Amino acid sequence: MRYDYDRYSDYRRSSLQEKLIIGGFIAFVVLIITTICYFAIPAIASTKIVKVLTYNTGFWIMLFVAAVFGLFRKLTNPEKFTWTELPIQLVASSVTILILYMLFYTTSGNLSDHELLNGYVEKAEYYEAWTEEVTYTEEEECGTDSDGNTKYCTVTKTREDYHPPSWDLVTTLGAISIDEGTYGNYVRHWGNEKKVNLNHMDQVSHGDGDMFFSHHAGTLDAKMVPASIEHHYLNYLKASDSIKKVSGQLSGFQELLKPYPKVYSAGFGPIEVDRVINAGVTLPNNWSNNLDRELDCILAQLGASKQVNVLVYVAKTADPQFGFALEEHWVKGKKNDVIVVIGLNQFPKIDFVHVIAWTKVEEFPLMLRNRIMDLGEAKDPHQIAEIISSQLTMSPANGGFVRMPMSDLEYLIRDIKLPLWCQIMIVIIGGAVSFGVSVWLVKNNIN
Repeated sequence: MRYDYDRYSDYRRSSLQEKLIIGGFIAFVVLIITTICYFAIPAIASTKIVKVLTYNTGFWIMLFVAAVFGLFRKLTNPEKFTWTELPIQLVASSVTILILYMLFYTTSGNLSDHELLNGYVEKAEYYEAWTEEVTYTEEEECGTDSDGNTKYCTVTKTREDYHPPSWDLVTTLGAISIDEGTYGNYVRHWGNEKKVNLNHMDQVSHGDGDMFFSHHAGTLDAKMVPASIEHHYLNYLKASDSIKKVSGQLSGFQELLKPYPKVYSAGFGPIEVDRVINAGVTLPNNWSNNLDRELDCILAQLGASKQVNVLVYVAKTADPQFGFALEEHWVKGKKNDVIVVIGLNQFPKIDFVHVIAWTKVEEFPLMLRNRIMDLGEAKDPHQIAEIISSQLTMSPANGGFVRMPMSDLEYLIRDIKLPLWCQIMIVIIGGAVSFGVSVWLVKNNIN
């Protein structure tokens, strides 16, 4: 009976080990696939995330534990765990830990963020559908030889490939896909559609396959279509614990705090953003639309050179502390933002102005605030837009805007921490993969 019990215990232990191996292998494969897909986003795939990891003590501790565990396996199984297998154990454990930290930092570490880049639409394009005849070869059975073996012959075949229609925008920020209705809006707006005959090789369809386009020269006029896109990046400010600890300003202002604006799709495609955010102020008709349009046009011309994004936030309050509340709510904005907060408790009287901007020129927010305050009233949105534009374009010596690069804020990396549950998951998953690989290496009988 003792022998039977021990044999059953060995069977259960072996079954558990096999399950751990399978589980560890599946977890490792899932992590690899997920990482490849997720890190296709350029900002996440950048070297900045690696720099964040180098400052994380837990990451180095996990690598050290993985190395110690590999040596422990070697010492406790000197015959079955060879020296040539030790690097396999270390690499599998290290890669798993690296992937886990990178995934959790970008998904749960609050690092991933987006900023608004600005430009304008240069051209709208329409490519007609067309059909192509493709010639290809295949290997097919064609009888047997004298020994009865199957013979294969190369056979040339043809097929027809259909190329569907497509509609695109060409902007100063890159190409964007649109639909047929949006393309039609551009044709009607610009009124200069042209046709380009395209000669496709092996085209078998007739009367199609050509390209149509409508364009704009980029001049500042009523026909210009400004464009904004969301650009992903790693935001040290958003993830830093020291920045998050600056709190306590939101009390009493919850009803006036709006979410950060996002790019949305309208008549001219997914390039629209509302630059004027209204928190309870009764404004004249078209006041917001006129200011929004002027800011769009300013940024269409300055977007590339200044790398700046401007938002105007008007709030129905005379309390200047609201500016600090918005700073907390929006975590001081994005790295290229200039956010002009205007207190308008009783429009048009300007009660206060607060400017949020990460800039290398300390005088810029002060001078911009003072110039808008000097207006006294916000009756004319054109005046506000002109002041913002002129202050942005001044030289740094005169208080002009210079964007602060994220590299200047790398000192905040030390404050970036993962939530406790993420650290626990890294220990569990990383440990399972490491243990599973080590058990497999012990049981593979390679000497």
